Amino acid sequence: LKYKLKMTRESKISILVATDIHLGFEERSLIRGDDSFKTFEEVLSIAQRKKVDFILLGGDLFHDNKPSRSTVYRCMELIRKYCFCDHQVKFQLLSNGEVDFYHSTFKHANFQDSHLKVGIPIFTIYGNHDDVAGNGLCAVDCFHACGLVNLFGKHEGVEELNVVPLIVKKGSTKLALYGFGNVRDERLHRMFSKGKVTFSSEDPESCFNLFVIHQNRAQHSLSNYIPISFIPDMMDLVIWGHEHKPLPDPEWHEKFYIMQPGSTVATSLSDGEAGPKYCYLLHIAGKEFRSEKIELTTNRLFYFEDITLDNTGIPPDSADLEKKVEKYCVEHVESLLEKCKLTLEEEMDRPSLPLIRLRLHVNHEFKKFSVKQFGKQFVDRVANSMDLLIFATKRDSVSMLTTVDKKLLSAAVRKTSQDACERIEAVVTM
Repeated sequence: LKYKLKMTRESKISILVATDIHLGFEERSLIRGDDSFKTFEEVLSIAQRKKVDFILLGGDLFHDNKPSRSTVYRCMELIRKYCFCDHQVKFQLLSNGEVDFYHSTFKHANFQDSHLKVGIPIFTIYGNHDDVAGNGLCAVDCFHACGLVNLFGKHEGVEELNVVPLIVKKGSTKLALYGFGNVRDERLHRMFSKGKVTFSSEDPESCFNLFVIHQNRAQHSLSNYIPISFIPDMMDLVIWGHEHKPLPDPEWHEKFYIMQPGSTVATSLSDGEAGPKYCYLLHIAGKEFRSEKIELTTNRLFYFEDITLDNTGIPPDSADLEKKVEKYCVEHVESLLEKCKLTLEEEMDRPSLPLIRLRLHVNHEFKKFSVKQFGKQFVDRVANSMDLLIFATKRDSVSMLTTVDKKLLSAAVRKTSQDACERIEAVVTM
């Protein structure tokens, strides 16, 4: 696979890629209620301006599995405003709609419906926040039925999973678009381990193989993630949703590239959410691709800072240590606000109040000052004054395992965990 592009416009497939939109996040907040919608509108406007062939979303269109009426309404408005237009769809969908959209009465993509005037189709899988309920439906199903989006990668089996791609053709370029909605990571890990996840393909060499996934990439426990080694070697590019931290450029992993777009809105005050947010332009021609990251300019600025007593320059045996540390933190926030002010002078579309999170590392002997009182100093100056600062207490002692101990313990826990999960799954699926 070559990370370049050489082909005529007639055979180049252009895609706007974004994941983890989380529409409706903090919608009841007077300060942050519009954040997710403004950024989603920016994503859609970029797609329209760049005249892409379609938009590809990697799951979690909504923050809640039962989005409010207001959230649903605003999402519908935005999609109709930007995606229903005179833009001519220049690609074909060759795969079997009876398979691609088996879950719906409408066995075709929305742009193939003569009753709809879709200029920029949206293709999406569902994420863990979209969450298919007991009746097998989620909010994105409703949007598919309305012809607003094309939901693909839906599945019903709990024991095995066969992934069948959508086949997109434009000129001489054929794209095999694989994907499936979120599965509980432990279950999917076990299915992969047992060879119960298969990928259908007529001729992988004739297509550019693109896989969209919405699972844990970072290892949180023995099986609560999906190892990269599970992904078939035939893939050319993997778009990894669910992970909110963006990795700006595609990474090469022996056989294929991985693109991790990250979320378009910060849903937690963690270091992985801080910094710029992006959407991506993906151009595919033959077996080659080129990606272009586009920094979003409507999302709220978020600064995350770690502070230790050592880097404050304050002697730990100082009199009134706590007051001096608090003063240092106040001054640090002020410096971040000044930095924010300079940024907003150049990027005026951003919300005026930033998110700031200081994580202050202290020991058990440190007398913690009031976080709420600290935050009150910055009301109307930051978007999260009441949780602006948190304390992280160092452990007095940390037990260390040898490499051998870790391997033995991991093997034992893995076996016990898998046995327990299999018993639970057996009961659930009876």
